[in-house]
Amino acid sequence: MQRMIDEKNKTVELKCHCGEVKLVLPHIVGEVTDCNCSICYRYAALWGYYEKNSYQVVGKKKLQSYSHGDKNIIFYSCNNCMCITHYESTEISGVNIAGINFRLYASNFPASTRIRKFDGAVTWQEISD
Repeated sequence: MQRMIDEKNKTVELKCHCGEVKLVLPHIVGEVTDCNCSICYRYAALWGYYEKNSYQVVGKKKLQSYSHGDKNIIFYSCNNCMCITHYESTEISGVNIAGINFRLYASNFPASTRIRKFDGAVTWQEISD
């Protein structure tokens, strides 16, 4: 997994393990979410949230998608290395949000980034430390 910060444009690039899929973000978020719902727990993702049209996906043809249950979100992963890259809300959800997997930021995203624990399995509330 690789990362690159373009100091001139202040964009951030996150890549899957093989590098076939790249997410170009307008900035680094100050908080990521560690959710324990049935799918996020299995994906082990740390989600940073953006509006759907605020970032760019390079290598879209290399993506595969998965949606489950109420179909409010679609998860995307690289069809080569299988890294979960992001998810996007669908039209039926009524929201315009994307969750970007900050595990793609490599092993050391900024120490100032808060990791928010969220109980998506039972209470649908933030978990206090």
